[in-house]
Amino acid sequence: MKKKNKKVFTSFYMDPDLAGEVDKISSRGEKGDKSKLINKAIRSLLEEYGVIEKNNIVRFY
Repeated sequence: MKKKNKKVFTSFYMDPDLAGEVDKISSRGEKGDKSKLINKAIRSLLEEYGVIEKNNIVRFY
């Protein structure tokens, strides 16, 4: 059986227009879609910044 990664709960402020669109997506999707969307967006941005690599290795500076 594959072991699931433990998730960490966090909260933050979003711009109202972004929050509205995220809520629309999550309301018509499946459970966990909002988290998947946010994680994918943050991961993509961190890859672009060069903080993490595509193979999920975190580089500390």
